[in-house]
Amino acid sequence: MTSPSAGGHQPTVRRSIQTRLLMLLLGLTTISVLTVGILGVNSVQSVGQSAQRISAAALRNQAEEYLRRLTVGDAQRNDLNLQRVQHDAENVAQYTASIFERSDTLADGTYWRAEDHMFTGANGQYMNDEADVSDAFVPEFVEIDDQLLKVLDLSAYLDFIFVSTYKSDPSTVAIYLGTEEEILRYYPNINIGNVVPPDFQVTQRPWYASAAPENNPERTAMWSPVYADATGKGLVVTAAAPVYTSRGRFIGVVGIDYTLENISASVEAARLLDSGYSFLIDDAGHAIALPEQGYQEILGRSPKPDEFGTDLSEVTTEFAPVLARMMAGSRGFDTLEVGGRELFVAYAPLESTGWSLANVVAAEEVLQAMDTLQEELETSTRSLVVARILPVGAGVLAIMVALGLVLAQRLAEPIRKIAAAAQHIGAGQWDAPLPRAGKDEIGVLSQAFATMTAQLRELLEGLEQRVAERTHDLERRSTQLRAAAQVAREAAAIRDVDQFLNHIVDLISERFGYYHTGIFLVDEAGRYALLQAASSEGGKRMLARRHKLKVGEVGIVGYVAGFGEARIALDVAEDTAFFDNPDLPHTRSEIALPLKVGDQVIGVLDVQSKEAAAFSDDDVGSLQTLADQVALAIENARLLEEGKERLRESNALLDQYGRQGWERLAAERPNWAYTYDGVKVVPQEKVHVAGDDYQLRVPLRMRGEITGHVNVALAGRSPTPEEEAIVQAVVDQASLALENSRLYQETQRRATHERLVSEISDKLRRATDMDTLMQTAIREMAAALDAPSAFVQLSALPETARDED
Repeated sequence: MTSPSAGGHQPTVRRSIQTRLLMLLLGLTTISVLTVGILGVNSVQSVGQSAQRISAAALRNQAEEYLRRLTVGDAQRNDLNLQRVQHDAENVAQYTASIFERSDTLADGTYWRAEDHMFTGANGQYMNDEADVSDAFVPEFVEIDDQLLKVLDLSAYLDFIFVSTYKSDPSTVAIYLGTEEEILRYYPNINIGNVVPPDFQVTQRPWYASAAPENNPERTAMWSPVYADATGKGLVVTAAAPVYTSRGRFIGVVGIDYTLENISASVEAARLLDSGYSFLIDDAGHAIALPEQGYQEILGRSPKPDEFGTDLSEVTTEFAPVLARMMAGSRGFDTLEVGGRELFVAYAPLESTGWSLANVVAAEEVLQAMDTLQEELETSTRSLVVARILPVGAGVLAIMVALGLVLAQRLAEPIRKIAAAAQHIGAGQWDAPLPRAGKDEIGVLSQAFATMTAQLRELLEGLEQRVAERTHDLERRSTQLRAAAQVAREAAAIRDVDQFLNHIVDLISERFGYYHTGIFLVDEAGRYALLQAASSEGGKRMLARRHKLKVGEVGIVGYVAGFGEARIALDVAEDTAFFDNPDLPHTRSEIALPLKVGDQVIGVLDVQSKEAAAFSDDDVGSLQTLADQVALAIENARLLEEGKERLRESNALLDQYGRQGWERLAAERPNWAYTYDGVKVVPQEKVHVAGDDYQLRVPLRMRGEITGHVNVALAGRSPTPEEEAIVQAVVDQASLALENSRLYQETQRRATHERLVSEISDKLRRATDMDTLMQTAIREMAAALDAPSAFVQLSALPETARDED
């Protein structure tokens, strides 16, 4: 029996359903994994690019806003410095005008006399030496006469304000006054007579010409063009303020030289990020500060040795439109393409001078964070494909599909949140939420974006804080100026001194925010400073008990009253002169300023604060201005009271003798002529004119003599006794007023006569020989009599006299 043959076909492994299913499954799995992987990678890249675009736009907007604010802040900071110098020039000009308005009282040589301090130099120039506080110079071609010497004596009083103004700003290199008489008063004393040429004309200098009446009809402070200083201090710009008296007479020009060295160095040293720079030009397009990188990008060349003031108005490079807008005084932001690099340029004007400041920075420096963002996105994408999608794709298809969808969603969502946050931050919403920072690449990206946002916010908030501080300072200065103006207005209309002083101390404490303000007046004996007005509760208690301090001995107020100079205690605990007053226990800092009328101290303005170092230079200047105005108001009130007292005395005399005595005698003896104390008195007469008309004729007397009559016509009736008495009283008052005026004018003429005689006698006594004596006598008499010429003719001595000699 044979065994059956194996005729059945066994499928090979390669053709088995299991293999095919496995291959199909593998193929479907591979296709699914590749498809899901490709879709996931494309989704991540698309979302990342969208986030990059949004972030780049937001970052560019933030960079533009940051540069705008930074540039405006830099321009305002430099402009404030220049405005302060300009304001100092105006203050010095006002001080100068006040000196020349009081020429009759100040030009007496009490402080400084040109004849004692000045001499003729080797080249004919009239000059002083280095021992004086300030320089005085007159060119060799100007004739020295009494009027010029008087102007020189008056200008010496500028020493008091020159020194403080000069020291208030380290960039101020000189302060001076030039007059129409070609006089130059200059501080600091550099022996200018040997520095400038002997024929140096101050009226021909650029700063003088810019502020002179023909070029400055508005009479405002002006900035001169940049020029080389005549005394060798390099390139400077001058704040020039014209000096006019209250009657409109032009005296000259005050100038403050402000060196450009500090401004140029500050601007050229400023660097934004790593490659940015700043530059400064004037309104004509001349470079005031331009670093070497600016020369390369704007002019396409390196700067020449010692090059300054380069003319940029004719530049034809990509910067030309920006420079044109800067010269026009515009404020803005531009993007330029220079040498294959994109540049951000922000510019803003300096309002007081017409200059313009620009900040330039490369766009790549600002947008550098976007390159980092792009690299991190690419790294994240590669890690996603290699480390996650492919290993997981080897598993089950359903798991891979589900996992791919979840993973794509998980990866895309943080990037979408970052993109949304970037949009909110670009709109100014700094608190926009960011995805939680993890340890993967998305977490690093989120952390980097949060750090970048915090840095931008800190930069912008810091800039806003600086702007707010500057605004606060300007508002405080404006408040002080308004307070000074109000004091000036009230001082001009003062009638009641006590009411005025009480109002002033309240005004200073309210406007300046100080703890206590008081005003002391020195008594007639000059021994004590008496408190007259106070703003604080403690001060009012001091007023009630008549608080006083001994002049020159007790407290800061006593020191100022004794020595006539301001004193500041920024920390009263360290000031040896401070008086610890139990009524003012919270005082931490104090300033006392003298109230002066001429050289006489009539009182002290005392201001105290609860804060240490509460007084800035601006506060001191404002308070000194207020103190000067208060002193002037008190002096005006005193003069007014003297006039009133004199009028009261005149009225009392008139009441005693005019109305009661003379009228009674006139009524009893109408046809007599009277004599009272040697003065002839003619009574009034009633003259019948015609019909019922009468005319009352009253004599007008001066020095006991009748100088005229006052006629009062009455129609239809005769005057009543009351009307006659009224007319007589008015005429008597008019006579007394005329007599007082005559006596005042006679006193003035006599004082002038005595002064001229004294001055001429003094000069004659100093003559050393006969020729000098005669020349001095002729010159002085011609000047006193305003005569065009004068001469002395000597007769020959008689023979007998010669023989006796």
